[in-house]
Amino acid sequence: MASISDLGGTANNCNTVTGTASRLGANCTIEIYPNPAKDNITVKLAGNQFHVKTIEVVDIIGRTLTQVTVGKQTMVNIPGSQLKPGLYIIRFNGDQTKTQRVVIQ
Repeated sequence: MASISDLGGTANNCNTVTGTASRLGANCTIEIYPNPAKDNITVKLAGNQFHVKTIEVVDIIGRTLTQVTVGKQTMVNIPGSQLKPGLYIIRFNGDQTKTQRVVIQ
């Protein structure tokens, strides 16, 4: 039986998803909740360190279904009631493009 040791430090996954909220990492300031969602998806941009200008909801085929302009808002509600149950990608467009998965029930 082989063993592996001394292959680096502690893993840090910047795309961790939890049952109630998801963050883009320990030092990231974007939260998405609830996940999974039924009616609305709430996005909290505390500090907006990535200077997010737009938020898009993209289906698994890559089609943009909804786009929201952020402006100076720190909290954005995206209506999920018009989305069919399934997996979607939330894309944050700003200084960098960040993505996060969301499930609609």
